[in-house]
Amino acid sequence: MFNLHVVSMLTVKGRNLLAAMLVRTLFGYSVFDFVLLSITLQNVFSITELGIGALMAAYWIPAIILQLVVGRYADKIGVKKLVISGALTVALGSLIISQASFFEIVLLGRFITGIGAILFWTPGVVIVSNVYPKNRLSFATSLIVLSYGVGTLIAFLTVPAQEFILGWRSVFFLTFIYGLIVAFLVQILTTDMHGSVHKPVNLVKVFKNLELFKIAVAQCVSMAAWTVFLTFFTRTLIFEKNVNADIANLTVVVASLAGIIFALLGGYFSDKKYKKALWIAAPLTLLSLTLIITPFSAGVNSITDLFLSWGIGALVWIPQGPIWSLPKIVEPDYPNAAMTLLVCMTGITVTIFPLLFGGLADLTGSFTYSYILVALSVFSAAAVSYKIRS
Repeated sequence: MFNLHVVSMLTVKGRNLLAAMLVRTLFGYSVFDFVLLSITLQNVFSITELGIGALMAAYWIPAIILQLVVGRYADKIGVKKLVISGALTVALGSLIISQASFFEIVLLGRFITGIGAILFWTPGVVIVSNVYPKNRLSFATSLIVLSYGVGTLIAFLTVPAQEFILGWRSVFFLTFIYGLIVAFLVQILTTDMHGSVHKPVNLVKVFKNLELFKIAVAQCVSMAAWTVFLTFFTRTLIFEKNVNADIANLTVVVASLAGIIFALLGGYFSDKKYKKALWIAAPLTLLSLTLIITPFSAGVNSITDLFLSWGIGALVWIPQGPIWSLPKIVEPDYPNAAMTLLVCMTGITVTIFPLLFGGLADLTGSFTYSYILVALSVFSAAAVSYKIRS
């Protein structure tokens, strides 16, 4: 009887993990179909660099507005329902973009897609964290994180060809179909399990948790740097360094591959060796140095560009497994609310940074100062994360 129970739990773990990975793959794809088509959309709808930043920000604004509500009521509503609702909402937003005839409709579609992503972001981790033990949680969350990279990689390998053959609208329509399929598979795979604690969320206690704040700073700034990289690095190469568009797009494929590999390694080894804080702070320190040299090194030659993108992808994603495993450790009473705080603060930074980056580039006529701004922010986050007690 005991053995049957163990097998049943392992089956639940595996199915919930697979569902979470599918959802996070949809997340990555729905972010970067837009990134890949940003230049096309810019030309079709006559959008400025600030407008591109606004479209990226529109995806994350729902994180600020809705995430605390989602986190507070996730257990009451059921994380499975939220994940399915999120996949369906991403599908709806993508359908709207595929039919857009002017900029404001694209902006609305991005906003709705962002709502969907927020509905399944935290619940998509919770369906795994509720069934995995703490000593294996970093590795499990790293598998979820690397699925985001898989989604971006699929987008970069398929979107350019699909746009060329069928047009840009077909790409967003495919995302609509993909969202419907993911919602269906999550319904079949997922077992909705509650965490071990069932008491009302004390948001004041969560907000006062200094360790959680340090983790949130690391998560916010690392994701802001990644968002800026994916939105503007290819544009830097194409518009400022006169690099061939195919080579520029290849750099993001390389960065995504590095993210997949190093997210897995970071999650695995942070469960085995050294403090989790070191697996967060050290990569962020190196990331800040890499971003400092990026505007001066980018465009020198193809090897340099690929090396830079590989390094940025690796250094952003090494900390992600440790980061997402820590909320349950530093805030065991309210882990769902703790993860919600991370997502909400991340939404703020990834909304602000693309706007600042694009606005500063428009103002100065160069991307150089924008990269320096991001690099200094990442260095500050690294300094804070060294002090995480893990």
